[in-house]
Amino acid sequence: MENRETATVTELKRNAPGSLRQVRDLPTLPEVYQRLVAVLDDPRSSVWDVERIIRQDPPVTAKVLRLVNSYLYGLRTPVTSIAQAVRTIGYDELRRLVLTTSVISLFHRERESPLSYRAYWEHCLGTAVAARQLALALGEEHPEEFFVAGLLHDIGKLVHARCFPEQFCTALTMAARERLTIEAAEEKVLGISHAQTGGLLVYYWGLSPIVQRAVAYHHAPLTGDLARLSLHQHVVHCANIISHALGLGASGSYRLPPFVPLSWELLRLSTSHLPGILTATKKEFTQLVTTLFASDAP
Repeated sequence: MENRETATVTELKRNAPGSLRQVRDLPTLPEVYQRLVAVLDDPRSSVWDVERIIRQDPPVTAKVLRLVNSYLYGLRTPVTSIAQAVRTIGYDELRRLVLTTSVISLFHRERESPLSYRAYWEHCLGTAVAARQLALALGEEHPEEFFVAGLLHDIGKLVHARCFPEQFCTALTMAARERLTIEAAEEKVLGISHAQTGGLLVYYWGLSPIVQRAVAYHHAPLTGDLARLSLHQHVVHCANIISHALGLGASGSYRLPPFVPLSWELLRLSTSHLPGILTATKKEFTQLVTTLFASDAP
């Protein structure tokens, strides 16, 4: 297993053009999330340690409490502190909410960016929610892992927009003009796709290998002997298609990405599961976006 994981990262590094490998201003994982993970991984820590860490970032604190008190959890009594939030939703859910709010805040609106900030994140949130709903349908023990992989699946686009704005604009124009997928146009112009760049970024962030693979291969999940290495990449692949099909946000693409039927087959879900998954995805997506962007202008 370890060799295969190392091979994945090695391949991404080898394929990355020198211009990307030399970039020094790649965004780092938000400090509040890094410190939270360290505390959660420490068996000696308490709920008060968790609250102290998150309270040091007031915007994240406010959004986490807003999310916990939203219709997502259907609480009868409002939660007023992070400690209460932990007792109510648990550490895994808290970790997911902190990563979501802090990563979205990490990439601020950039005037020159060719991507619509709001529409981009809505697409990513749609994919994240669809991935979580698929994981729930599969009976997975940690559906929040699938949510995180879905949330970050297109993060490479933001890296391209920030580090190579002119080339990325050229790739988007080429994709629209020639009716190409964005990743095909990126490979022609930049020599690397957003999926590969995103895989490298989450590797440097120290996220788990299953998230790395899900991000790096969300358009072309591994097949053959490696197909069952991790369901995350197949779930995210299907979730991305669902987000596109439901029109949740906009990824900047002018055509639906290719669908790999094997991914759906590996999930072993029948088509009868789809209506419930789609309905739950739309409902959770609406609640999540409404809460996260409540203070944003429409």
